[in-house]
Amino acid sequence: ALVVEVATDNRNRITPQVRGAIEKAGGTFASPGAVSWMFKEQGLVTLQKEGKTFDEIFEAAVEAGAEDVEDAGDVVEVFTKPSEVEKVKNVLAGKGLTVQSAEIFKKPTTVQAVADANMARKVLALIEKLEDLEDVQKVYANFDIADEILAKVQN
Repeated sequence: ALVVEVATDNRNRITPQVRGAIEKAGGTFASPGAVSWMFKEQGLVTLQKEGKTFDEIFEAAVEAGAEDVEDAGDVVEVFTKPSEVEKVKNVLAGKGLTVQSAEIFKKPTTVQAVADANMARKVLALIEKLEDLEDVQKVYANFDIADEILAKVQN
């Protein structure tokens, strides 16, 4: 499932563009909000590690009110309630941590595995096409592509 966020002054222009891209890729265009139940709003504060250990950042994040903390290589992702993103960001910045970004996004509640490279190509191409539309702000998806398949697709 995909959720496409749009900001437009002309709904009659963007709706056929989004519908056309989805249907051309073999998907079905649903009415607004039809798949919203498959996603929940989540706050995300992304921090640079900059010499700090994950445990140090984890402790600071929990004290700041984080719901979950994940190590993502060079950065640490701190998940919060949407209403607490700004508070958590400010507390962490106040503790000397470098905030890379802070946002509210739609996190899938269930994930659909994409098990073949051909389908992965189609899904990624559709998302790219949707993101290229002028009025599209963000595209959220509930699929997961295994690293091996993603490597094949990107080569």
